[in-house]
Amino acid sequence: MYDGFYTVCTNLESTIEEIIKINQRRWEIEETFRLLKSEFQTRPVYLQRETRIKTHFLTCFLSLLIYRILEKKSDEKFTCPELVNTLKI
Repeated sequence: MYDGFYTVCTNLESTIEEIIKINQRRWEIEETFRLLKSEFQTRPVYLQRETRIKTHFLTCFLSLLIYRILEKKSDEKFTCPELVNTLKI
């Protein structure tokens, strides 16, 4: 009877429609973390100083931002590895 349905537990104080909309885009967040871990090789990182941690985070964020801009500008014709390898040249 309930095949294909699942529940969402959240502390968001939004309407049901807004929560559903956010949850439907969850895959984009998960894909982003996969990209950071694999293609951008952002870990493992052994940093202790707060300034270095923040710098590492900023570098990762900017790399991801540049990738997403290139992805949109190229109408998503290229994969992440293709774009990253092209930028390495």
